[in-house]
Amino acid sequence: MLYRHETTRNADPQLHSHAVLANVVRPEKGEAQAINSPVLYQQAKTAGSVYQAVLRGELGRELGIEFDTPVNGLADIKGFDRSLIETFSTRRAEILRGLANAGLSAGSKTAAERVALESRRAKDMGLDHGLWRVEVREALQRDGFGVEQAQALVRTPAERELAGAGAGSESTRPRSLEERLQAAPLHSVTAERSTEDARAVRQAAMSVAEGYTAEEVGDALGRVFRDSRLAQVTGGERPRWTTERHLQLERTVAETTLGRMADTTAPRISAAGYEAPTTTPDGHALSSEQRRVLDQVLTSGHGVEVIRARAGAGKTTIAGLARQEFEAHGLKVVGVAPTLQALAELDDVGLQQRDSLARTALGDGEFSKVMRTMDHRTVVLVDEAGMAQTKEIAPLLQRAAERGAKVVAIGDDVQLQAVGAGGWFRYLAEHQDAPVLQLTEVHRQRNDVERDRLNQLHRGDVSGWTRWADQHDRIEIQPTVESAYSVAVGRYERALEAVGGDVDQLVVMAPENTHRRELNEKLRRVSVDRGGIDRSREREYGGMLVAPGDRLVATATVREEGSARRTIENGERFEVLDLGRDGITARAVAGSRRGQTVRLPRAVLELGADGRAVEHAYARTVHKAQGMTVDRSILFAPDPGRLGRNLAYVGLTRTRDRADLVTVADSRPQGLERLVRGMAERRDHEAAIALENPTVLDPERVQRMSDPEIDEHRHALLVEAREAMTRLTRLDREARGAWAGSRDARGDVQLLAERDQLQARADDARRLLAEHDPTGDRQDRGLMEHTARQGIERDQAQLQRLEERLTGRDVVGVDEADETQARIRKDREPVQKYLEQLLDGLDRVHGMQIDRSTRHVDPLSVAEHERPALALSQAQERAERVRGLTLSAAQQLGTGHPAVVRWLQQHAPTVGRAQERPVEREQQREAVPEREAPRKVPPTAYQRQFMQAIREMQSARREFAQLGGKDALTEALLLRTRVNEPARRIERLDREIAEHQTQQPSRLRFSATEAWTARGDELVEDRSRAADDLDAARRNRTAFEHQRDGRPLSEIIEQLGDSDERVRATATRTSDVEQQLVRLGPAALDEQRLVRVLGRRDDLETDTERRRYDQLAGRLAVFDVVRTQRDEPGRWLQTTGAPERDVAIWRGEHDMSLSRPQQRVVQEHRQELERTRDTGYDLGR
Repeated sequence: MLYRHETTRNADPQLHSHAVLANVVRPEKGEAQAINSPVLYQQAKTAGSVYQAVLRGELGRELGIEFDTPVNGLADIKGFDRSLIETFSTRRAEILRGLANAGLSAGSKTAAERVALESRRAKDMGLDHGLWRVEVREALQRDGFGVEQAQALVRTPAERELAGAGAGSESTRPRSLEERLQAAPLHSVTAERSTEDARAVRQAAMSVAEGYTAEEVGDALGRVFRDSRLAQVTGGERPRWTTERHLQLERTVAETTLGRMADTTAPRISAAGYEAPTTTPDGHALSSEQRRVLDQVLTSGHGVEVIRARAGAGKTTIAGLARQEFEAHGLKVVGVAPTLQALAELDDVGLQQRDSLARTALGDGEFSKVMRTMDHRTVVLVDEAGMAQTKEIAPLLQRAAERGAKVVAIGDDVQLQAVGAGGWFRYLAEHQDAPVLQLTEVHRQRNDVERDRLNQLHRGDVSGWTRWADQHDRIEIQPTVESAYSVAVGRYERALEAVGGDVDQLVVMAPENTHRRELNEKLRRVSVDRGGIDRSREREYGGMLVAPGDRLVATATVREEGSARRTIENGERFEVLDLGRDGITARAVAGSRRGQTVRLPRAVLELGADGRAVEHAYARTVHKAQGMTVDRSILFAPDPGRLGRNLAYVGLTRTRDRADLVTVADSRPQGLERLVRGMAERRDHEAAIALENPTVLDPERVQRMSDPEIDEHRHALLVEAREAMTRLTRLDREARGAWAGSRDARGDVQLLAERDQLQARADDARRLLAEHDPTGDRQDRGLMEHTARQGIERDQAQLQRLEERLTGRDVVGVDEADETQARIRKDREPVQKYLEQLLDGLDRVHGMQIDRSTRHVDPLSVAEHERPALALSQAQERAERVRGLTLSAAQQLGTGHPAVVRWLQQHAPTVGRAQERPVEREQQREAVPEREAPRKVPPTAYQRQFMQAIREMQSARREFAQLGGKDALTEALLLRTRVNEPARRIERLDREIAEHQTQQPSRLRFSATEAWTARGDELVEDRSRAADDLDAARRNRTAFEHQRDGRPLSEIIEQLGDSDERVRATATRTSDVEQQLVRLGPAALDEQRLVRVLGRRDDLETDTERRRYDQLAGRLAVFDVVRTQRDEPGRWLQTTGAPERDVAIWRGEHDMSLSRPQQRVVQEHRQELERTRDTGYDLGR
């Protein structure tokens, strides 16, 4: 339903419509249901652009109105005076004033939305629209817009053509649909990313000034996808779209770079006997990985070197040594970076000539000295190459290829990405033919455990880092944003104490500028309280208070008027030294002028049309922090679901000692869950050619990968497989929702689908029988033929019953549902294929991991009679490794999709054991007589020790559960935090109030007195809120203590913590005892049972057989204990493996009596050995 409005909230004239769609619908049959709103939400912007395009098209056809070029889907009427629009845009003027007063940029969407909500007034429901129209007409006439001007805008196209011809001007005809589609700005599809889905294409097609009529819009939305300027790439999970121009640009970059990565004619150090440095200038030894990368860069002669370096792996060290060595041998080294922070890092490298990547791409490089002076003796260092846009890096790579220069691109595709279409660095880093150099050993973090957890986060194991951070008080979760600000300030104060008050060794980061500015104000007060800022000399510059000791940062580059010389450069940071009426004197602490004393004129400190060029620097965005290294950091992320792995990884790896994260959620469990989900999403760019030609890791590429790379790739495959499963689940849910018409319709369609499936299966069986028995009179029918005929008879009986149920029933909406199902099946196919490719990739990675960790023995190096045993041992070892890796994958993938279930059962049959029917398990248990024997044989002393450890662990778990378990401990810790934080806030506010009372200005300074009074009221209000929070927290604490017999909260926390520690300690001891039992082998098992099951050890002739005997004995000792436990029996079986199959094979090899199940196992095993004999028993490869 459309509601048409003609005014804004400020009663300005603005004709617009609101489209309202009821969220509750009632189908023809059945109860009322809700609409699948996520789909509508995803298409909301596209629907709006279609609506606006049709509006322009219909107004143009009916009234001859012309429009300017649309911006974000909206367009103004052509010929309408812009000053009139601004005159009647009082609501926008209010928002701009609010942004200016807050010191915010008008280009910030988030800030504008915030100010709009804060300044929104209630609608005037008593407006007299008749009187209002009269007043508007009079106001327009006063401004020179009357009836004649309005009629000139509303003439029909025929009238306009006639008037134009009469005036002697050239007549313009309306453009056809094809011409309008050709004029559509399809280049905008790749404005931000290399590929987009169909929504971006439709929005670009609708961004035509003339729009489309209601009859044309459907045709336009269909024909735009056939435009020659677009290209579809279908190699990923779902179809994506890019432009031919961008696709060709990526191909050129890839071909040029891959060719030069194999070239050896670029600048290099080729002096006889030269050896690359092994230490840094300050005497620190390089790691073997760093030495290998440095030697390759210096001596390879490759035209392009790509270095994939993790945060803190020493890329600045490598770049500095490379510059030093190249320059010492007469080569010129220059630097290029996509961000100003990265350019500042190049200053640490010692480069004298550097430039931004954007400048090298302007005017064919004529504005860049790096591009103009590049020659065959030039080495170009590209820092943070993962953030470079493809269109900006392409000219640099092309110029380097033309002039024979060497390019060294250093970056990390898991960190922050380009602001435009990128992905070229990730494509090269993952390409099977690219000899990419790796820096995976991180040296920044001093704590080894924290370094390992951050490496887990890098490769996608978010839950591992989250569990560790939660246990070590690195994550703070608050119910509101305001309380999160307070907690962040408290942690900032403690961190400041830890770094000795050096604010340059502490950084607070936020994803968005809105939160950064709020934190800036609050953190500056902390510096004031600590005496780091001299408030007695404070001055105001355009609404910003500045005092000696303040930290400032340049948020824009400002040049001197009429000169190319820069007054300040974006990203520079300063410490204020002195103040004056015309500006301030400061010391540069970051940037190209680091350590210099500079003068900042008042003009750059004042508020400009685009916001402030200089702001306080106590907090910064994560994008501005990439490349920094400090001792302590705090990441403020109020929306954990939108954090993303790239941003989280950058925010948490800036520090040497400790990184904290503050977020917002209703409860701690919910916050941790949202944090894991948000951080698991990798939001980096992927090149269009990577989707067009999916890179499959061949054996040669896998052989070049190091063990950490293989682990990282495996985690990436698991994450993508989980995302593909989620996508399939959504499609299946949508398919089920297609039959929301009525309950009967859903039931009938399920019956029809079942009937079709049974009919197809019966037809396949008949076709198979016809091939083997064309006449139907064979007498020697085998088991397969009998089984097929029985299946046909069974299916026919079911078909007859289904036909009886379907007779006389009315199936409603089958055609529409079939169409929906066909569309969903079409969407499922690429996702299903993609998931299967990922699982195949996991198989290859598992094989590579097993091959590297398995000790191979040449069969020809052992005696001939020992080769069968060797082949058996290698096969068993490989099967155990495959089972272990697959079980590990099962923990991350689960069994949410049939393809994954089949894959898991193929490699780890024990995973599917829980799905067997109880009757079958019971029959299996009765068929193995050896399994009952341990009940009659008393356990050994070692087994009793294992049983005692299990009992202690189970007792500790029951005790912890009786106390409330992990939930109670988490709640108690949260209550303690919620009591302590308001108390600290009250203490801090009391100090601020006392200090504020001593700073009362003279009553003759009216404005200062008003500001002083307002500040005092604000402090009192803040203290009142803190007191209310403290009272509420204390009430919750009292209620919690009352539920636990009135004991103090500290005592409860101590008791729960001790119990939790006992659970962990007993679990560790149980695992240690279990492993000891396995190592003891025969000594851990009763001798009578050992001889009855495995025979006598003294009868064995070879060491290989004796080792197998000892391993089986140890596993049997564990199994005899575990099978008697009712709690979690599978936990030990996953560690040692159930030994029944290996016992059967052993007994078969040594001519011992076998039960029927054992006979089947031995027969299958012998058939497998026969198949492998011809391959030389090389089963480990």
